[in-house]
Amino acid sequence: MTEYKGQLQGFPKEIINKMLECQVQQGNEKDAQIFEVYLEADKSQKGFTWYTTVEGENFWRGVIKHKNFNLFFEKYPKYPKVMWVSDYSEVLKINKRVVFMEKNNKYIAWDSAETLEEAKLITNTCIWSYAEDIEEEVLELTIDQIAEKFNVDSKLVKIVK
Repeated sequence: MTEYKGQLQGFPKEIINKMLECQVQQGNEKDAQIFEVYLEADKSQKGFTWYTTVEGENFWRGVIKHKNFNLFFEKYPKYPKVMWVSDYSEVLKINKRVVFMEKNNKYIAWDSAETLEEAKLITNTCIWSYAEDIEEEVLELTIDQIAEKFNVDSKLVKIVK
């Protein structure tokens, strides 16, 4: 788990992740250190410009400058989400469940649901003592690596989103 320093200290990781996403969307490299040094760094300072985001300047001013984290979580609720869960003091990354609530330091999940689609069909719940976010793995490939994998000329590879 990444520990953020400087001006990001105390910020929820969900907010930092969204800030980093905006930073990349505006053409900058993903780099939390920019915000650790200067929390309000705009695009020209390798951060992101608030008013050009979908959320807008007032949203980011409230979240970042005024540290109104509730404003963020009203727009982007923490739950439901797929997490690693366990009843042991250490999450062993064996049980994957859709957690829909944290209450009294316990995590409530739909019983046996491992995806959001499965959770739509289940009404039984279970309680877990520990939960941990599932970090998304990002696969980064060069055009040459993609071309080699598919045995084509790299000049024929076009990246689309």
